[in-house]
Amino acid sequence: MSQSKGCNFCRRSGLALLPVRAGVKGIEDNVPDFPSSFTAPTVAAQGETAYTTRLLREGFLYIWNEQAGSWINYFTTQEGYYYPLPEEGSVPPAVASGKTRPCITEPAELAAASLITLPLLPPPYKNGVYWFAWSEVEWTEAVRKKHEDAGYRAQYMQRFDLDRWVNSGSAENVTNITGLSGTVAEYCASADRCDIKQWTPLYWKKAHALEGTNMIMAAESLSPGKGGIIVLDDPVAVTQEISSLCNWRLDKNFSNNAKYVRGLALSSALSGLHDAMCTQFERDLLDQNERTENQVRYGWETTGGIMIPSQPSQADSLHTLNDQVLASTVAERWSPYEKYIDRAKQNAFLAGFKKALEAYDHRVVSPMVVMYLGWLKSQCLLDYLNHNFDPRDTASGGVFIQAVQDCVSGMQDKKGASEYLSEQLAQPSITATNILLRATVMNNTAWAQQVNSALSVSRYDDLPWDKLADGFKDITGHMKEGIHLVMETYLSTISSVLLAVTRKSVDGILMPALIALASSTGHALKTVSLTGERKYFVKAVLEQLAGLTDQEGRVAKDRLRHYVDIEMRRMKISGSAVEGQQQSRFIVMIDADEAKQLASSPLEGRAQAAARTIHSVEEINESVFPKYWRDKLSIAKGMSTHRLASDATTSIPFAGCTLSMALQWNAVIGSGLPEGFEGGSKFVANIVSSIGASAEVLNNVWRNFRLIRLRGIVRIQFGTGVERFISTALRGVMRIGAAAGVVAVLFDAWHAVDELLIKSNGSLGMGIAYLASTTGGTFLWVAAMGWLTLGPLGIIVCLALVFGAAIFFASKEKDKIQKWLASMWWRQIPVDDKDIPEIMPETAEMDSFNKLMQQGDAAA
Repeated sequence: MSQSKGCNFCRRSGLALLPVRAGVKGIEDNVPDFPSSFTAPTVAAQGETAYTTRLLREGFLYIWNEQAGSWINYFTTQEGYYYPLPEEGSVPPAVASGKTRPCITEPAELAAASLITLPLLPPPYKNGVYWFAWSEVEWTEAVRKKHEDAGYRAQYMQRFDLDRWVNSGSAENVTNITGLSGTVAEYCASADRCDIKQWTPLYWKKAHALEGTNMIMAAESLSPGKGGIIVLDDPVAVTQEISSLCNWRLDKNFSNNAKYVRGLALSSALSGLHDAMCTQFERDLLDQNERTENQVRYGWETTGGIMIPSQPSQADSLHTLNDQVLASTVAERWSPYEKYIDRAKQNAFLAGFKKALEAYDHRVVSPMVVMYLGWLKSQCLLDYLNHNFDPRDTASGGVFIQAVQDCVSGMQDKKGASEYLSEQLAQPSITATNILLRATVMNNTAWAQQVNSALSVSRYDDLPWDKLADGFKDITGHMKEGIHLVMETYLSTISSVLLAVTRKSVDGILMPALIALASSTGHALKTVSLTGERKYFVKAVLEQLAGLTDQEGRVAKDRLRHYVDIEMRRMKISGSAVEGQQQSRFIVMIDADEAKQLASSPLEGRAQAAARTIHSVEEINESVFPKYWRDKLSIAKGMSTHRLASDATTSIPFAGCTLSMALQWNAVIGSGLPEGFEGGSKFVANIVSSIGASAEVLNNVWRNFRLIRLRGIVRIQFGTGVERFISTALRGVMRIGAAAGVVAVLFDAWHAVDELLIKSNGSLGMGIAYLASTTGGTFLWVAAMGWLTLGPLGIIVCLALVFGAAIFFASKEKDKIQKWLASMWWRQIPVDDKDIPEIMPETAEMDSFNKLMQQGDAAA
């Protein structure tokens, strides 16, 4: 039978089928399990996770009629409706954009739009075999032709024997549609109450029970007793869902769990308060000490006009004594506040939190990471990417980048996953099995060959940067801006992985990822080796750390210089080495014009420019700390997401921002940490904190841009570039990741995991480590204040610079901080205190602290 009413969406004739895919669920979620009659997914479920069946994502359904030697094509909309396409035609723009929707209002007829149909011939005619494939990207002519080969189809498409199904009710990966509510998650009886819709990164169709009944009736009307459900592969969706479920579980069970939220926030507040106030006390004392020492050293005039002569030797002795008693004096100043804190309660909470984290990691998170890596390394995913995306088509390449980004998003901060991603991105050449590197060259064979060929030289300085940039322009043409946009969002997703790669590149290893990324944005990389006094490097790093945590420029330059001088003295007092010679090597991003000038200069001049002896902080800043990242990040903050999405011709002036920022982080590390550095020093903690903070800022800037998606339509271009749109389906539950991933990379590189994080012998997921690190830092405190959204550890530099004055003035306000401490949850009241306040309710605890800091900031 047929349904001929309505538009193309709902006109159907023949055998009715509902295409579905494998999906992920928690074992506790009351949605159907993946049917045992279907071929089991490639990777076994782990970590209290199971498979279910979901509707297909937006994309393209290709069906080969073996008997007729022709194609039946559909476009799948986000809402799960199927629009029939001409055999060699593309999707009408109005359908792709969602402007054209099923026009009928009768629910029974609308249900037919959610089904596809195959021609069904009456007996004794044979119906033959059909081959199915689903793809998020439209097939180009070349891809379509490959699938017309019988051997190719047999290997990479889903076979459906229509005659066997009609005659016996049995076929591979097909079940009867009458079991809809017991098979497909969106149509099950408990769909409204399930957890999936809370965390899924993909569109969830809110189907009511009547809609399922209508669909079964529509299938029965079209092909009585023969309607079916056929399952197809979508490994990208499964990989996305594992990541999203893992992060949602961490969020639900720990960072958003009422059992832990107050304790985590309070512990972070106390830790941050202690660090910030003690830093302020040190600065205050050192200011006072320096004035006194200078008076003794150079002499001074009393108020009565008497000149006191200079006494340099006594000034030296006083300087030494002041430094020796600094720690004890600071501790004495902090003690009036410490006495109100019940550390036993805090430590008991942290111990319980740690125990719960470790147990959950062992039982759930680590197994889920293993499951995720199983999919990421699977032949199923590689086949999907190899056989649906055209390596010679630029628009298809843009969607390829997007697909790989979907696969890695949210897992770059997990132990095991982060290591694998870093290892893949750091490989010495672009190969067919390395999807992360293929994404950096937009899966384009010609561009990959150019980048691989450039690896024949030994240094970044010797690469033909101008030819590489021209090659990228020639390949991408008018679609360059769309590629830049999706590439930048991909890189912002894997910023921590990018940092790991840049760390390795400093050793002189040529990385194809860095070559492709720099040259595609019209930049080049050069090697710089600087030799000079360590104090210059340290001062330069201190200035850069301040810049990383104060990206809005709130700190005056004279205050910054004073801060750097004080920090240098504090480092000396703590035993950090700030004297002697240091040699550091850097990879620096430069613009195309500078690259041309370097290439045209004599070889001797290039060698001198690459290896210099420096004599000032300014020389270091000019050599290895260019302002690309700051300028481009400012541009990105000012760009309209809707404008970038709606205008395919809009240029991407912030292209290259993420790579530039990763190189900036790398330069900070290279300047600040020579061989033999003090692994547990405050200086190291400052570097970790500041880089984590800037990673979180970068992540926040790009959060909205990640909603901009490239259409999977490649055979018809809209305007002069790939079409972009803002997705309403992708919902971010992965709020942690950017800073956590970067900090994880730094800890791994500096072998400090056991000292600075929960000791886990390598098994504790980095997402867990991120949560645990908040107990010793200020992330939740600062986030709760609403001032900044920073990284996971205590942002010591930021607190000292931006909030130090607020804390200092607040401490002078008749012990307001003491009053807050006496009212908080983990308080202890000294025996001599008579005025005992009520303990604040949870909601008021952080609010009152916020107001206290704001008052102090206003006073400053």
